[in-house]
Amino acid sequence: MLGFLFILTLSIRLYFSFQSENYLPDAYYTIRQVNHILEKGLPLIKDDLSYGGRTLFQGFLYFYILAFFRILSPEVVAYKIIPNLLVTSIVIIVYYISLHLTKNKNTSLFAAYISSFIPIFYLKTINDISVYSLVIPIILLFIYCMLRVQESSKYVIVIITLILLLRIIHPSVMILILSLLVYLLIIRFERLTQIKEEIEIILFSTFLIIWSIFITFKKPFLTHGIFVIWQNIPIEILDNYFKEINIVESVYSIGLIPLIFGLYTIYKYLFKEKNRQIYLIISFAIAISFLLWLKLISILVGMLFISPILVILFSVYYNEFLQYLSKTRFSNKQDFFVLFFILVFFIFSIIPSYYSANRSLQESVTNEEIEALKWVSNNTDKGTVVIGNLYEGHVINAIAQRGNVIDTNFLLIKNIDQRFQDVNLFYRTPLETEAIRIIDKYNIGYILFSQKSKGLYKKQHLDFVEDQNCFKEVYNKDEIQIYRVLCKLET
Repeated sequence: MLGFLFILTLSIRLYFSFQSENYLPDAYYTIRQVNHILEKGLPLIKDDLSYGGRTLFQGFLYFYILAFFRILSPEVVAYKIIPNLLVTSIVIIVYYISLHLTKNKNTSLFAAYISSFIPIFYLKTINDISVYSLVIPIILLFIYCMLRVQESSKYVIVIITLILLLRIIHPSVMILILSLLVYLLIIRFERLTQIKEEIEIILFSTFLIIWSIFITFKKPFLTHGIFVIWQNIPIEILDNYFKEINIVESVYSIGLIPLIFGLYTIYKYLFKEKNRQIYLIISFAIAISFLLWLKLISILVGMLFISPILVILFSVYYNEFLQYLSKTRFSNKQDFFVLFFILVFFIFSIIPSYYSANRSLQESVTNEEIEALKWVSNNTDKGTVVIGNLYEGHVINAIAQRGNVIDTNFLLIKNIDQRFQDVNLFYRTPLETEAIRIIDKYNIGYILFSQKSKGLYKKQHLDFVEDQNCFKEVYNKDEIQIYRVLCKLET
């Protein structure tokens, strides 16, 4: 049944993923990195196209993994099948974590089914070559090994290996460290015996990761100070990027069953009962919630991390509920309650997952946009800067192979708020002189006015392009216009 569920989940994800030949906009940054590794053998660190030139700071192992599969297989395998295969492994890991906690195969299988239909995963990973497709399975595998660390020394080796791998994959390793520290505090407050292996692993991991983070991100820390935590995100989009948690959106993104019963399990074991192993799971939920509360991670990323944790906690509740039910006069009605959970699961998990998958496809780059950017690549000089909206920056770099004005990697960019305001003003202003001032400031050669920009800025045409002496329309197809800039301001 578990094998069938894994194949079913992967098949559904691939079905939706193959509905589009393209990907979500941020995926094209990953594609650029993989292509650079295939050409040079090294990741792209000095990026001459993004923001007119900048240095990138991040882990690169995920790009090397994709590059390895890209060498051995077609692009569709490396960019669509492998990420979906990785994220589908959550189904198996959740099953074994639940089985370890509940000792009940049926309960664990139900938890695995729920983990296979978490709506936020269909929105953010089904058509995006997302690093979280690898990060979240690693964190869940780490939790499973921590639960069994006393059984064998081999789990200690696996745990250290997973921590080191996660460190060179993504900065979210800090979530793992914070969760372990929260776990130590809970054990301390509950006056439970500290396990030697756990303390050694947590202290070693904490000092190693914090030291390596400061070494790697020394320049961003010196440039932005404490504000590096917020990744230099423009203030105007900070409120939307780290928006307040809405209960309706939480139910839609995570599912009603894991959200409600996962939270109840946290309450029960923090205030009524004691269980060391469940405290480990709870510590991850608390750490992620704390980061969301402080607006240190975006709501969507927070949902990605916390949703499988809540599914595991639901399995604990579900197992205890069935055990309690078997001791009451409703024991012969157990099938009715199981059917009720399945019905709620269908309404609040499977249906939202379907709509989330379709939304992911709608937000993907279209064939028309790809064709327009290929035209830019074939008909403009190298070194040309093309202005697009915030979310088109990576696509301009990857497909047109031309410089952008802005994209979603904000770290180490000076005056990012002013740049963001300038791009918004550029698309909204009716004044030709104001538009040309921004063009001169960022050395813009071509203007991309796509369907997504029309929707984002609620404009069907640019007011300032009427002067054909300054702006020549060089491309107009499928409601996408490209203008060449012919003049500049002079004093």
